[in-house]
Amino acid sequence: MTKPLNEAQANYGLILTTFASLILGSLLTLLFSDAFSNDLPQTLLIALIFSLLWLTFYNIKNYHQSSVVKGKKYSVLLLLPITGGLIWYLLSQFNGYSVPLSAIVIWPAAFILVYQVAESLGAPEDDKFVFHNGAEPRTEFNNLHKVKISKEQIAFHIDNDGLDPQIIFNVEKTGASHLITIHGANAADKFSDYLSGQKVIIEALGIPIEGVVLMEMQFNGSKGYYQIVDDLDSPESKPLCSIDIALLENSDQLNQRVETAITEMLKAHTPLSAKKIDVVNYQSMLKFHMYVKRLKDKENGSLDYLSTCEGTLEICNSSYVELYNCNLQSTLTSWVNQNGLIRTDRADDELQAEENGKPQLNKIKLHFADCCLTDIQLIKNKEDNNNSCIKLHLTLTELNDGELTDKNSTLNLRMEDKSISVSTEAIEQADLISVAQYFEQKTVQTLI
Repeated sequence: MTKPLNEAQANYGLILTTFASLILGSLLTLLFSDAFSNDLPQTLLIALIFSLLWLTFYNIKNYHQSSVVKGKKYSVLLLLPITGGLIWYLLSQFNGYSVPLSAIVIWPAAFILVYQVAESLGAPEDDKFVFHNGAEPRTEFNNLHKVKISKEQIAFHIDNDGLDPQIIFNVEKTGASHLITIHGANAADKFSDYLSGQKVIIEALGIPIEGVVLMEMQFNGSKGYYQIVDDLDSPESKPLCSIDIALLENSDQLNQRVETAITEMLKAHTPLSAKKIDVVNYQSMLKFHMYVKRLKDKENGSLDYLSTCEGTLEICNSSYVELYNCNLQSTLTSWVNQNGLIRTDRADDELQAEENGKPQLNKIKLHFADCCLTDIQLIKNKEDNNNSCIKLHLTLTELNDGELTDKNSTLNLRMEDKSISVSTEAIEQADLISVAQYFEQKTVQTLI
């Protein structure tokens, strides 16, 4: 279990340092004071009592900050009667005992000496923050040490507790290949029985978070995850639940058995809805999808330029930012992969650069000197055997002094592999689909 960041842990090193300081002070007093030489046992007992008192005080002081378990708290409280008993015994044995004047000087000196030695030996240099000297050259970015972390490590190995359900079942962040979400299930507790019927091993992971237990599914070394969450909107007379399932890549045997178990459960217990999300497609197309949605916002401003380069489309536009009362210029770079997905990165290849280090952009001529990109749609692909081809239909509206007019123009972009062709032919509305519809087709499969 990972400890909270604000937990104050018992500083046992400080306790030992205090004890060592008291012992050293006692020995130095023994050497330099004859009056103290006959009371060495009592001196050591004083040192022990001081250490116990300090340990008790330190832990009680941090009760409101520390989330130590009850067993540790009780062990600390047990020190109180032990310390009290030692003090009572010491007082009963005193016969005119007094601490010599030299001890007042020797003991503080011993404390300072021991603390300095302990601090120099125990302070790790890695925890120190080092400010950069502006006069010294910085290490070049390309020369910095690079550690390659796989997508699975980022998504599924969050902390020492193991897994974070907020990452696993978040379609935008997860490293799973598919997510299956079942809403309004009236027999969610029987899902484990259907998995067991497929010989899938089930194990609970960690501790429940807000009453929700993360479950791990295993079959022949492959893993998957699921959780069951109560539906707060369901009536009390008929409580319903939602089941979130994450299926990983390279786990075909497990994934097939899990989907078979889901199919059997859906036949016997019909939920309100069930859908399967292709995470790879979702994450690839999400940025483009959200960009097209924002074209309808009133903040959407002028289209600065459209350009192409080796099959890559770059859209640059300005939008109004109310917070700073200014126009913000931004660019979106998108391209089409072999599966016909509109991506917004260069994960599979790189642009070829010219001698000056910048790729050559070919700007598309616009019909208006000042215009706004108001919509992007897709032309239905009638070439069934060519799934890697995407045809975009762009709608541009003329701007006059920053205001939209009634004049519109359209551009058709055919994107395939490394080429983009532009045309202005008219397209029937029946041959167009929205980006939202295309996004839904490529990412969501309705199971019921």
